[in-house]
Amino acid sequence: MCSHCGHRCRSRYDKRLCRARDLRAAGWMLFVEFERWRVDCPGCGGVHVERLDWLDKNPCYTKRLALHVGNLCRSMMHKAVAELERLDDGTVKELSKLYMAEQVRRAGTPAP
Repeated sequence: MCSHCGHRCRSRYDKRLCRARDLRAAGWMLFVEFERWRVDCPGCGGVHVERLDWLDKNPCYTKRLALHVGNLCRSMMHKAVAELERLDDGTVKELSKLYMAEQVRRAGTPAP
């Protein structure tokens, strides 16, 4: 699926091996290794990276990790979450923003 226009593409341009950080398990940091395709999209006429539902816009971490870190930020300081999850303070701040944006999207707009 094209990340630019959302068109379902059958033709592929090339691929590369990527790694994204996922949730911890039993104290171990887990990484998901996968092939990321660039697709030749007939819908928009360009070559774009495929969109993966479980991967966030930043391909360094999964959506599960982003939501987990955002949930931790609700009850802990960003610096404490960064130390706990071994992430940079700026990364924790960005993940917290993504989490809050998702919460706003789920709540919807208030009725008049």
